[in-house]
This record gives sequence, C-alpha cells and structure tokens, in this order.
Amino acid sequence: MSDEDQYDVFLCHNSKDKPEVIEIANELTTRGIKPWLDKWALRPGLAWQPALEKQIEKIKSAAVFVGSSGFGP
Repeated sequence: MSDEDQYDVFLCHNSKDKPEVIEIANELTTRGIKPWLDKWALRPGLAWQPALEKQIEKIKSAAVFVGSSGFGP
C-alpha cells in the first residue's frame, strides 16, 4: 500500500455540508491527520462505489458529520 492510499480517518457527510467538512479536513491535515474525503480522493467520471469500499476496508476510524442538512445517502 502506498502512502497515497493510507488515510487516518474517513469523513462521512451530507454533500450539502461539504464546505464545512472541507474546512475540518484542512484543519486535520495541518495537524498531521490524513482524512479521506470524497472530493479529494475520488476521480470524476469513475465508479465511486468500488473506490469507496476499498478505502473503507483500510481506514481504522470514521467521523460522521450530521449538520443542519441532516443525513446524506
């Protein structure tokens, strides 16, 4: 597994809350914590579900964000 494939925490959120989650992801990064965030990790035009399932198996922690927009899909 390369360093690019190693993440510390999976960030789960409603897409409507993405701007706030990106702020948190940026702060985690400055503290040496590598977050997995769909906007950064998934390439547009490719099937996202297999990539997501692959990463979920490797990441040992998750942060679930429930903002004013409620739960996402």
